[in-house]
Amino acid sequence: MKDFWRPNIYTPEELKEKADEFFDLCEKTIIDKWIAWKIKRPKTFSWINLYLWVSKNYFSEKKKDKDYLGTIEYIRNTIENDVEEKALIWVYSPWASSFNLKNNFDWKEKSEVKTDVTMKDYIFNSNLDDK
Repeated sequence: MKDFWRPNIYTPEELKEKADEFFDLCEKTIIDKWIAWKIKRPKTFSWINLYLWVSKNYFSEKKKDKDYLGTIEYIRNTIENDVEEKALIWVYSPWASSFNLKNNFDWKEKSEVKTDVTMKDYIFNSNLDDK
């Protein structure tokens, strides 16, 4: 069966140009009208993959090529910014956005664990173990 997705068809410059076209289209496309504002098409890797007619692995493969690195980072940062910004103003669900950012953009939740062990506690507990 012939491969459905197109192979390496974009130069780094063409890819940047097509990505900018996609981001402009997202800003112009209204998918839902609310009373207070209009919901625009989200900027996602899924949508840009469909728009460019490339596989879901296209960007991770191209990122390995140093010629594409700047363009891929630009696309990634633009999509990440869209998710973060719209979650902060509740256009996107903060919980879904959190899931997206953790799984697609390597965000981590910071957790702090405070431990306070004194030598007195250690000696007391070790004496109990000896008996």
